[in-house]
Amino acid sequence: MSHLWLADRSTAGWAALPLAGEALDLSLDEAGELRVRRSPGSDALRSSGARVLPHGAQGQEAWVLLCTAGARLSVNGLPLPTGIRLFRDRDEVRFAGGERFYFSAEELAAVVPFPASATVCPRCKQAIEPGSPSVRCPACRAWHHQSESLPCWVYAERCFLCDQPTELNSGFRWSPHEI
Repeated sequence: MSHLWLADRSTAGWAALPLAGEALDLSLDEAGELRVRRSPGSDALRSSGARVLPHGAQGQEAWVLLCTAGARLSVNGLPLPTGIRLFRDRDEVRFAGGERFYFSAEELAAVVPFPASATVCPRCKQAIEPGSPSVRCPACRAWHHQSESLPCWVYAERCFLCDQPTELNSGFRWSPHEI
């Protein structure tokens, strides 16, 4: 699930805010601090604000940034003359006042019921049946079994097809802490 990295003033670090299919409104308050609220989607966008909207069908998640001319935003250091941006992983959005946040498309590995029709697990080469416990690799998007009898995802330290770590509670591989 995509998320925004927002400054966390209580820890002087960053916190991930999951984007759960709902629009978000972002604006600066009187003190110049970033404010985020869930948006019903139908109300007008504030003159100095921005909105993050989901775009695309389920399973093909994409996120769009809309802003007014008064918002004076930049994305990756460049102005946003059209007022619209299809987010890309690790985009930095900065308000003219200096407040910034980051978009990340990175997902965490999680055991879920396999949602599709049968496919083959790359590690064991057996079919993954609909509804069976499985993990989709956040990096290469390949599905793997993950059950007591078929622990294919956690069998090795890395995904069978790429270098994604397979520890289920490993956390995010990237955060703005590195910047």
